[in-house]
Amino acid sequence: MDSVTRLGLRYINFFPENILNNIDLNISISGEGLNPKNNTLLRTEIGQDPYTSTLQITNQIEHNGKSGSIIDIDTFTTNNLVEFMGNFKHFIELAHSNEKELFFSLLKDAFLEKFNPKY
Repeated sequence: MDSVTRLGLRYINFFPENILNNIDLNISISGEGLNPKNNTLLRTEIGQDPYTSTLQITNQIEHNGKSGSIIDIDTFTTNNLVEFMGNFKHFIELAHSNEKELFFSLLKDAFLEKFNPKY
């Protein structure tokens, strides 16, 4: 391998419930919020300099025989990777930090407390 052209770190989190009720995200059509009972797939890219995160949120899915939702975050960069091989730990830790920041910013406090997180 001569060079690294893209670094991506992806986490897909499954929740055995409708995640749309438990995240801090507001989308409306003609003033009406999304019906959490409807099948929904949301996808957007969020800049987190020097990374970008592709965020996908899906409800009403089946995974291993269970109904639920996913939050899928792919945090990536194609910039300034010339130094990657000599400093890969730094690049990966920064990507992970950006991914975690986005993930935890989505979850409502009451929902997050159910998991008893340790920081």
